[in-house]
Amino acid sequence: TNVSDPDHIESSITELDGLGLMDLTTVFEGTKETHRINGKVVAATGLLAGAAGMPVSGYEIHMGRTVGQGFTPTFLIEDRADVAVTGSGDPEGALDATGSVLGTYIHGLFHNSELRGAMLQELARRKGVSLPDATAGVDLDREYDKLADWVRSSLDMDLVYRLSGLSRDYNAARVSTI
Repeated sequence: TNVSDPDHIESSITELDGLGLMDLTTVFEGTKETHRINGKVVAATGLLAGAAGMPVSGYEIHMGRTVGQGFTPTFLIEDRADVAVTGSGDPEGALDATGSVLGTYIHGLFHNSELRGAMLQELARRKGVSLPDATAGVDLDREYDKLADWVRSSLDMDLVYRLSGLSRDYNAARVSTI
């Protein structure tokens, strides 16, 4: 897995190794794609075992393309910005051979409650635990904040900022402008 930025669109680094979870290469290109999308789940294995055919919506955001092998396409985009995609739709996303690693350009994926519920049920099944049938009444923003706090407490954030070439001040300034 690696990220390639031959034209230095995002940084002065030309190529960087990824986490190695899938055999994929992402190449940054000049045009940023941002579209509201609607589609459906097409993968029927792994994390998405109970989700095939479920609707999905969100924002497709990326600059470039991702290519590779050894993965299953996960979603089929049927419309972008309320304009139907020609043919049978555009494949999007990647699910690794184990069904445990999912990659996508779709932001807001977990705002799809039916899909989120199916993925949580699959994870619970794998772990041998039971979950309630519905997540009604869950404050997602609060839960995302708890997750973000846990991630921050589990990472050496000084190292993350150093590796990214940013300072802690960058994050504070950015958050205050959102």
